[in-house]
Amino acid sequence: MGVVAFPPNPTGPGSCWVHLELDKAETRITIDRLKQAIERLAAARAAQGIAGLQIAPAPAGPVATDSVAGSAEIADARAETPVCPPAPATAGARVPSGAAPRLSWEVCLVTDTMDHNRDPVQALQYCTAIDGLPSGDGHGGWLVSSSRKLLNLWECSAGGGRGAPSLMLLHSQETDFSSSHLAAEPSCQLLFAASADARTGAECVTIHSLNPEAGMLAFKYKLAVVPPNQQRPAPPPGGPQPPRLLSKVASLHSFGGGLRSTCAAAYQGNVYVYDAPGLAAPPGAPPTGAPPKGSWKAHDSAPISALVTSNAGGARVATGAKDGHVILWDMRQRPPGNSWRARAHTQAVTGLQVTNDTTIVTTALDGKVNIWDLRSTAAPRASCSPDGSAVLGVKTSPAGDCVAVFTQKNLVSVDLLDGGASTSPITTSPLPRPYLDITWNAATAEIYAASTTGTVTVYRQTYS
Repeated sequence: MGVVAFPPNPTGPGSCWVHLELDKAETRITIDRLKQAIERLAAARAAQGIAGLQIAPAPAGPVATDSVAGSAEIADARAETPVCPPAPATAGARVPSGAAPRLSWEVCLVTDTMDHNRDPVQALQYCTAIDGLPSGDGHGGWLVSSSRKLLNLWECSAGGGRGAPSLMLLHSQETDFSSSHLAAEPSCQLLFAASADARTGAECVTIHSLNPEAGMLAFKYKLAVVPPNQQRPAPPPGGPQPPRLLSKVASLHSFGGGLRSTCAAAYQGNVYVYDAPGLAAPPGAPPTGAPPKGSWKAHDSAPISALVTSNAGGARVATGAKDGHVILWDMRQRPPGNSWRARAHTQAVTGLQVTNDTTIVTTALDGKVNIWDLRSTAAPRASCSPDGSAVLGVKTSPAGDCVAVFTQKNLVSVDLLDGGASTSPITTSPLPRPYLDITWNAATAEIYAASTTGTVTVYRQTYS
């Protein structure tokens, strides 16, 4: 890393040296976050006619500072981190002489279509670490992707695509299912999937292994939805698949207590809770799948279309329905208590993110991204329409300062800190087809986007 110097005189009175020591795996993302913060401050200062900020090289001598356990010296970390090449200039774009570089996004990798047999990539799940697989310094975590009858495990580069490919396909696991949503619980070595039998269309929650010795991503057992695994009518040849009634899955393990080693699934307007004790099916479970241990009616008037869990402000489950209603449930109560409710949108809710104990972000087919204060239901604190098209999903950045939303046309970042939900493009031109899912890499702050053509596109931040 380096030393951040504040003008007017980086080496004289009025300057402020900031010396940071970080774990090497955290160095690149921290550099990018500092640069982004400096860019915002510089823009604010420029508007007031004050000189901008700049990055000065680290001083040659040691700087007295409290040591962080297990940290690496900044100079060493910077020397060992591959430098990102400059982004290609946009045709016709011209940066004024002396202008500060702008933070932007670029595509650093598009995976091969054959990695998913040219089938749509339906869901993505990022894991910081998986027991039994490499982790720690120099590693960027793991990504699981799903497509028809296939689960893939990708190794993520710690350099954020700088000097090495952002993703490397490590393992492919064939299944008998098509999984539309994934949720991982690495501490239990389990992957939960909202699945449908590829042959019959019967829906169930499938449990897969995140244990290398037990078969990475191998199918282990089913959890039955209610009514139990009914075979759906086969669609006409070449016709569209019938809509899924099993929409989302989530791990409840982090809530502890009686919810330890459990998961939840959204089926129509209900939320079902299941025991998931490990890689072996619950005792006495029938071949069609273990039944739920409990449930509650979350939405009376419409099916659930979005579900997310959060430990911010307590053990919470947020559900959104196709009629636009959003409800926050307190899982510390039995049955779960309705702690916040709003008619958040005029059309189906497509995404929910609880960003802190007082804020929830909602997206919907009405094209809106709404930021709500959970202490009020009168109106959203801020709202935006990224491009006028339907918003299909949302994910919070690792820093919590913004969310990435994908629409029918684009991939866009929405600021959570400026009070106005300002947007900035991630994609530079309209997409030929909308993405099906996105997720962030918590170590590198890259965004992974799932396409209908069988590829995963990787976006990273850079300066241009």
